[in-house]
Amino acid sequence: MSAVYNGDRRTGVGIIAAGAECCDVLLDLLDIPLINITGILDAGADAACIELARQYDIEVVNDILGIVRGNPDVIINMSADKNIELDIMRLKADHVEFVGRNSISIFIALINKYRQSEKDIKNLLTDTSELYNLGILLITADTLEMALDIILKEALRILKAPAGSIALYDEK
Repeated sequence: MSAVYNGDRRTGVGIIAAGAECCDVLLDLLDIPLINITGILDAGADAACIELARQYDIEVVNDILGIVRGNPDVIINMSADKNIELDIMRLKADHVEFVGRNSISIFIALINKYRQSEKDIKNLLTDTSELYNLGILLITADTLEMALDIILKEALRILKAPAGSIALYDEK
């Protein structure tokens, strides 16, 4: 059954799980306020996704009919079993949207790419911040020796290295 959230209708989602990817999808869906997980089905009662569902008080069902009885707006099938897909299509109401394993795989790939881009941006921001701070420190150096000392200390700190040195080469 769909619940009401801040006056807006929440989208009910039933999930037919398969493996660890289900936990990632479930956690991502739980972060979206306008989604209500109406039920979850997984072949093994000891599956990690089932345990996660129980932690969030999501109804765990034993068969596809249990998912359909939850009256979801969307059914996500993460199983590769074609018979499960056929049963869902046969049992679901006409208004219920179906998202199959291939579609979910594409979305998972997009989410993972987004997450990697986010990590890369954070790393780039950290590196840029370190360079900015190094530039500020170098402005305070009165001599080449002080500047090199600052560069060495910052390099050792950033690299978490126990020791290091800087050698200058004079072409004369």
